[in-house]
Amino acid sequence: MIRMVSMIAVALVASPAFALQNIAVENGHTVAVTISENETSRLSIEDGRIVKAWGMESNLTVIPDGASGELFFIPKDNAKKTFSFFVRDSDGGTYTIAATQKSIPSETIILHTRLIKEKPASESDQKLKDLPYVLRVKHMITAMAQKNTEHDGFYGVVHGINESVNLWREVSIMLKSQYHQKGLTGETYRLVNITEAEMILSETEFLNFGNGVVAVAIDNMTLLPQQSTNVYIVRVESNL
Repeated sequence: MIRMVSMIAVALVASPAFALQNIAVENGHTVAVTISENETSRLSIEDGRIVKAWGMESNLTVIPDGASGELFFIPKDNAKKTFSFFVRDSDGGTYTIAATQKSIPSETIILHTRLIKEKPASESDQKLKDLPYVLRVKHMITAMAQKNTEHDGFYGVVHGINESVNLWREVSIMLKSQYHQKGLTGETYRLVNITEAEMILSETEFLNFGNGVVAVAIDNMTLLPQQSTNVYIVRVESNL
C-alpha cells in the first residue's frame, strides 16, 4: 500500500502580533495557520486567486471577495478551536488549511504558490480530460478504490484528512481523502459498523449524503459488528 504523507508548512510570522503569515504551499499538502478568534482574518494567494473553498461552513462566517479572489472570514460562536477546510487556487492547486483560533488581532495569510511547478499532464492524462462526463466519473471511482498513483498529474489529491462525519447512529464514518478534477470531487470514507448486529449497506442510501452526489461505490456491502468498509462518493462541484 502506498502512503502519501502531507507536509505541514511552517508559517513565517512577520511580527509578535502575528499580523501577517507568509506560507509556501504545494499542491495536495496541508498548511497550518493561526486565525483571530474574534476578528476578521484574510486569506490570499500571491499572484493568484482563490476560486473555490469548502468545508468552512460549520466553523466560519465567510465573505469571498470576487474582485480580488480573496477570502475574509471570522469564526462562529460554536467554532472548534482547531479545524480544517480546503481551498483551490486559479492554477489548480488544492490545499488543506488547518486553522487554529487564538486571541489575537486580525490575521492576513498569504499562500505563496508561484514557485511550485505542477507535474505536467501526460498524454494519457490528456486523454482522460477528454473523456465524456460519465466515463470520467467512473475513472475517478476506480482511481480512489485502487489508490492509483499513475495519474497524479491528472487529479488534485488530498490524503490524511481523517475528519469525522455525522451520518447515522449505527455507524462511525470518517473522511480519509479527496480527489479533484474538472468540476468533480471524489471522496473516500472509512465506515465502521458500531452496532452489535450485522449491517447491510446499499449505494442508494448515500445518494443524499451531502450535495451533488452523482456516484457511489462500496467495497463491502455486508458488515459484521465492528467491521469496516471504504465508501467512495463522487460529487459535482459548485462554484465558490
